[in-house]
Amino acid sequence: MGKGLNFLYGIIIGGVIGGATTLLTSPTSGKELRKQLHSNSEQLIETLQKLKSDGLDLTNTITSSSKQSITAFSELKKDLVHSFDQWSESTKENKKSIQKELSEIEILLSNLEKSVQKS
Repeated sequence: MGKGLNFLYGIIIGGVIGGATTLLTSPTSGKELRKQLHSNSEQLIETLQKLKSDGLDLTNTITSSSKQSITAFSELKKDLVHSFDQWSESTKENKKSIQKELSEIEILLSNLEKSVQKS
């Protein structure tokens, strides 16, 4: 957030310098200049207050979204672990059956090799 904050400071400082330069170089009377300065300072204060309010709203939105994301990811993790455990349990019998069949096939292949070697 450092870059965004520096950018915001740059906009504010640039606006103040630009406004002051424009007011001081314009050919107006002292009374008109004071009136313009007062008006511009009020606008600047309003703008800064709006930026502050928008910044706080953005901060609150990001915080809320982050908390919701953490909750959602936590629930997703629990669901995935539960699903994997269920899958693992449901395939346990098939795994045993497959391992038994593979052992039988290995024995048959071994017997076949022995019979081929004898021939």
